Amino acid sequence: MNEFTADTDLINILCGNGFIETTPLRDAAKGKREFRLKKTSPRYIYFDYINIRIFDGRYQDDKITLSRDDVKAMIFYFICDRQDYKVVRPDGDFKFSEMPSAIATARNQLRLKEEFPRMRIPEAKIRRALAVFDSISIPG
Repeated sequence: MNEFTADTDLINILCGNGFIETTPLRDAAKGKREFRLKKTSPRYIYFDYINIRIFDGRYQDDKITLSRDDVKAMIFYFICDRQDYKVVRPDGDFKFSEMPSAIATARNQLRLKEEFPRMRIPEAKIRRALAVFDSISIPG
């Protein structure tokens, strides 16, 4: 399966990565769902019928279908330490379309650091962020 929608497959992946369902009763009655890592966290994934929306106290981005890389990037946004995440995306925001290039840029910075050892980058933070990203596995 290469694409995911707001259905049980994606719910199982989220729950398998530590998310809990925090859907209010009013939304549950309408068929909407909400998932967070912690019950009171301002960051959450919201299934608004067919739309998969990302919130961090405010709206971040949404899609109807997600690729495996989109799912991995979405989970990374939630489980990565915020300070480490900011070395990948300095503004701290999440955009599905910008995550592949942000991860590639972080990997490229480490390659450049090996070529030019005197180059100053937050190497430890980049390594930690990429280790988190690489540790996320999407079954199937």
